[in-house]
Amino acid sequence: EIDDVADQIHREREDLMDRIRELTREIRLKHLIIDQFIPAQDYMKVERRADWNEMTQDWMIPNVEFTGNNM
Repeated sequence: EIDDVADQIHREREDLMDRIRELTREIRLKHLIIDQFIPAQDYMKVERRADWNEMTQDWMIPNVEFTGNNM
């Protein structure tokens, strides 16, 4: 029984490590895209204005609807 629990813990740990690696690759790709296509000055402006919304668990940029870039 102890071996079964140890095996389960090991599998869960491996699954978590795989997820961490996947998220790390995704973050690196997003940073690469941002660095290549968005000027650093503009990126910093957007980052300063962004607020974390606890209810939606998402970043919000105030007044984005007035930018003329709505989709």
